[in-house]
Amino acid sequence: MIKFFRRIRQKLLSENKFSKYILYAIAEIILVVIGILIALQINNWNEERKRAALEEKILLEIKDDLKFNIEKAKKEIEIEQTVITSINLLSSKFFEQKEYDEGLDKHFNNCFYWPTASWKLSGYETLKSQGVALVQSEELRSTIIDLYEIQYNELAEIIRTTEGYSAASTVLVHANLEYQLGYSNKIPLNIGAAKPIHTEALKNNTEFYGLMTFWRVLRLEGIRIRKKTITYCEDLIVQIDDHLKKQIQ
Repeated sequence: MIKFFRRIRQKLLSENKFSKYILYAIAEIILVVIGILIALQINNWNEERKRAALEEKILLEIKDDLKFNIEKAKKEIEIEQTVITSINLLSSKFFEQKEYDEGLDKHFNNCFYWPTASWKLSGYETLKSQGVALVQSEELRSTIIDLYEIQYNELAEIIRTTEGYSAASTVLVHANLEYQLGYSNKIPLNIGAAKPIHTEALKNNTEFYGLMTFWRVLRLEGIRIRKKTITYCEDLIVQIDDHLKKQIQ
């Protein structure tokens, strides 16, 4: 092709057709520029296709993480509700009706169980390593950042705070209980046992009763913030699906 154009230029010059040569030269320059622009456009399309493919891959990973975190949060809510049930039972039967049987031992143990709040963050960590600007939608990008940098941290802080309150207050009540399996917040619910040492004295221990009432409030707050986080995760999944559908169209 280059030799072809060169022959045309040489022919025009040899025939002294300078005006046609100039027009031809201008046309050739325009063709070259158009060729360069087309090449750049093709390159841009390829780069955009790679970016979109990477964006989709990371968003799908985040979506999988969100589904996992939703299920984990739901299980943690079930645990908290089980603990609340134990606290309510001890409050009504042991402290209010002043009744005791060995079936209550597991409920004493349950009171001290705290589910650990943790989440899968691999998708978000991958996004951060690539740069959050990879997500083209400003609204979606903002929602993702808000969940991982604010909502999750808020939940973690509440859990840490409530566990801290519990740890500080349980020092006051441990002396009243004999842990048959050894106290641990990792012993599965309804398996560990904590038998009162002085049953009659503990029935009238208003301090212990008050602490359990306080723990119930903390459990309810843990459930509230987990439900809020679940809703946020579910909404984010919908946003991701809508964004990916638009990318296909």
